[in-house]
Amino acid sequence: MGIFKKIYRMFLIEMYHIIRTLMDIEFFPISIRNRYRTDNFNDLNGHLEIHKTAGVSMYPTISTGDILISGKVFNLKKGRIYGVSNGDSITVHRLKHFNYKSKEMVTKGDNNDISEKNEISNNIFEVKKIVKHNSRKDKNLYNFLNKMLNKTT
Repeated sequence: MGIFKKIYRMFLIEMYHIIRTLMDIEFFPISIRNRYRTDNFNDLNGHLEIHKTAGVSMYPTISTGDILISGKVFNLKKGRIYGVSNGDSITVHRLKHFNYKSKEMVTKGDNNDISEKNEISNNIFEVKKIVKHNSRKDKNLYNFLNKMLNKTT
């Protein structure tokens, strides 16, 4: 087999693994946004978004530099990780308690001592997958998503 065929075959295998991972988390269709671009959370109808993290409030679950794949919230569930848009930034914490009647949710970072109250609204998204920046297993997916994020900035 020629060198180009080997490279092409390796490329196809890598693309298969990336697409397989994306299909497992219902990645189609895709909506790519920079973590600071929070201008239209209402248009998530089935789309997922990509966010690159900064901060230590969710350490060790989420570290600085990890990439989050997030999507529309259909039902809130205790223990899951949600993000809330706060104007020009996004806060990502674990859900501790919620009440649909009062439209209130209480979240807390895994590395925080204090919980936060937030209003249940359209600016909430659910974290579907965490792609660790230092993971050997997700290295190719991380590099692929990181390149996509860099192109949108």
